[in-house]
Amino acid sequence: MKIRSVTTSRYDDYFNPPEPFITGSQASRCIVELERNGFSVNVPLLNSKCEIARKDEETELNNLRKEYVQHGFPSKSDEDIDAIWSSPKQLIELCHEWLGLEHSPIYKKGQVATWKGEVRLDGVALDYLGNRYKEHRVFLRRIRNLRTTRGCIKYLSKLPTFVGNDGLIHPTYGPMGDDDERSGTHTGRLGMKNPEGHQIPLDIEKDPYGIRECFNTPVGFIKVVRDYQAMEVVILAWLCEKLFGDRSLYSAVELGGKFHTVNSYNVFGTKLGWKHPTGRPISDWTLSEYEKLVKTDDYFSCRRKDAKTVWYGAQYRKSGRGFGYTLLNSDGEPIGERVGQDVLDAFLEEAPALNRWYNFTDEWLSQHLYMPGPSGRIRDLHDLLSNNRVTGKKDWQFRSAARKGGNHPMQELCAAIKMAAIWELINNRDFQHLGGILEVEIHDELHARFPDDPIVAQEGNAVIGECMEVVCKRLGLPAKTDGGTGYTWTEAK
Repeated sequence: MKIRSVTTSRYDDYFNPPEPFITGSQASRCIVELERNGFSVNVPLLNSKCEIARKDEETELNNLRKEYVQHGFPSKSDEDIDAIWSSPKQLIELCHEWLGLEHSPIYKKGQVATWKGEVRLDGVALDYLGNRYKEHRVFLRRIRNLRTTRGCIKYLSKLPTFVGNDGLIHPTYGPMGDDDERSGTHTGRLGMKNPEGHQIPLDIEKDPYGIRECFNTPVGFIKVVRDYQAMEVVILAWLCEKLFGDRSLYSAVELGGKFHTVNSYNVFGTKLGWKHPTGRPISDWTLSEYEKLVKTDDYFSCRRKDAKTVWYGAQYRKSGRGFGYTLLNSDGEPIGERVGQDVLDAFLEEAPALNRWYNFTDEWLSQHLYMPGPSGRIRDLHDLLSNNRVTGKKDWQFRSAARKGGNHPMQELCAAIKMAAIWELINNRDFQHLGGILEVEIHDELHARFPDDPIVAQEGNAVIGECMEVVCKRLGLPAKTDGGTGYTWTEAK
């Protein structure tokens, strides 16, 4: 695929990598294999967890009914009150008209287009409002908790209904969106549908009932789960080296799982000079001491979480203003726009390649109105860029296009690599000889089951890792994988 370059011939390298990818018929074979093999779930455990979650739901509903009355809202029946929490229109009216709360300027995807009259009340927006209006924090938190519980109930109650006569769930794989008939989104990513496995949360805060614990193996088998480590970061580092000769992002790749810990120490401790609630500067601890304390000290743990939030937010072009609302200080208050910008600037100083990537994507989108990915899939963004083409202004539409276009190459190449890895695996003789059966492709993970033998499982784990990494080696991508074994998803991960 030849696409004219913006500035130098290096862009030809970006759009024309070596071919690690597979044909459409091979991709179809991969999908058929996943759907046919299926996976196992522990139905009694799902039902037990669902029963607990429904009791928690009723408790939260009772609490919200009491809060509703205490706030002096218009009189309603319990049934009508319960309906409010699943009605965006009624919830907006309750929060903004009756309580008089200002509209949240942020939500999970970034800045809310308040100038267009847009109103958001997702989890991020509710957290922002709860931090801004302490007197309503408990009330807003209850609404958020109810949503989390109901989201878990959806999976806990639905998964058993998909179990077939053979005791397995045979899902349908296809596009992430129901309005798209291709086997993937703009990026080519697969999505597990019926049931919607890709939406099962990985964060324990979003999955307090441990849904992943219910993914088990049939009798006589053991599970292997292996995933790519920070794959999108690896791809971005690879692109920045090819395009600009900038290797600054490779520190993230080389540090692996320690990256966010080291980054939080360097930024909050060394660059910004933040202090522990005891008054002692973070930089007073050595890095090795800090790495240990991150696991036991709440303040340091929060700083590592903040580092991860900023790192991934920066890749989506989140602003210092946005971080000022979502990052909290030790008192649970938003750090504010000025400090949020200081934090973002410090992180960008640690990884100057990000600014180069921003500039490249802005320049490319301004000229072409679309963003191609390394394996050939194009993200058409002309609807958001038409005004910029006329005025040259980087308005909210341009910023939205820059976020989508700037992230497209990483997601697109990641999707192509994962599909190629599946093809490698199902055709690998060692995998077949060990009795391996590919079960699931989800997030950046591949799940397989093997005959219940620890040695076989360990060998199978190594084979899966080799198949996942060999695709990346053909591109020169320094990708790494990590995996484990167990009888449930939780144990193996």
